[in-house]
Amino acid sequence: MDYGKRSNGTPKGKGYFGEIKAPWGKISTEISIGVNIDGKEIEIPSLVPTLDKSEIDYLIKGGKPTKAIIDKAVEHAKKRTKENKSPFAQEGEQASYSERQLGKEAGRQMGANNLSQYDDLGGFHANEVKGNIVKK
Repeated sequence: MDYGKRSNGTPKGKGYFGEIKAPWGKISTEISIGVNIDGKEIEIPSLVPTLDKSEIDYLIKGGKPTKAIIDKAVEHAKKRTKENKSPFAQEGEQASYSERQLGKEAGRQMGANNLSQYDDLGGFHANEVKGNIVKK
């Protein structure tokens, strides 16, 4: 399936959660945002595994990424970059939204911490990760 292109022209992928259907029927996979990391402007997914269900739902319903969501996305991107990985999910790294949520619920029941992530709706830009967000 064609999920469109990122601002740099590379094709968008399935994201960390696969296809997530918004209430109005649009499919989201990454919800890319532009951020400044170490003085360099880069594009990263905002739908990352470290988000909780309410943050994912907020993005899927068209909400602009909050500072907390941006911070989680940036930390996730930094971690992946240090591992010489793309900040974007690669083929085979997907778990469906329902599978992730089932895993989180099981983890909660066993006393585990946050296990979640999300990816792409419309393309927002976070100006130096200070909460100034502009729709692209």
